[in-house]
Amino acid sequence: MTAQELSQLYYLEREIAEEEERLAEVRARGYTAKGSKLDAMPGGEVGSSVEAIGSEIVDLERRIAAKRRELARLKDYISTVPDSLIRQILHYRYELRCSWHGVARRVGGGNTNESVRKAAHRYLQKN
Repeated sequence: MTAQELSQLYYLEREIAEEEERLAEVRARGYTAKGSKLDAMPGGEVGSSVEAIGSEIVDLERRIAAKRRELARLKDYISTVPDSLIRQILHYRYELRCSWHGVARRVGGGNTNESVRKAAHRYLQKN
């Protein structure tokens, strides 16, 4: 795992929230859409807005599920770090988006910005 991968936690959470909003909008639009045309008479369209909305819903649900799996993978990685101090450092930095100063302050124990940053980077380079 790399620091760059872990930094994706924040962005994944934002993307999921945005896609869920979009999904809610599409579903709401689906309740007001007209049904399918049963024929393809001249001047008419084959297919329907209901089918297009259904397809969009399925696509959004698929993308959200994939992003949730990736988010869970990253969070699982942090939660399974065997060293409590490193686990806390990674949690504060990557899940809660604290600055290195904020991480050092939360962890306490006389740790500095530099010491928690180096501890995290050393751990990630080893594993």
